[in-house]
Amino acid sequence: MHADDLEFHNVAELRPADGRDGRPLQRVPEEIRERLNEGAQDRMRHPARIELRFVPEDAVEVTLSTIPQRGVTEGTVQVF
Repeated sequence: MHADDLEFHNVAELRPADGRDGRPLQRVPEEIRERLNEGAQDRMRHPARIELRFVPEDAVEVTLSTIPQRGVTEGTVQVF
């Protein structure tokens, strides 16, 4: 998926954030996600194993955030 001059690998859709800035990454389109069982619906909103691909011409600033769920308030990001 391509948006905002970035290539998103393993992301099908950027959804509006409920009452927040930014756009959550979603693995499948919403019309598919809402037909899945509850557990699968939740997992499709977890951006594990996605890639943001871009080639900058100058310095860049990337801001990532998470919405705390089930007591998890932070995660790990790997940069290559």
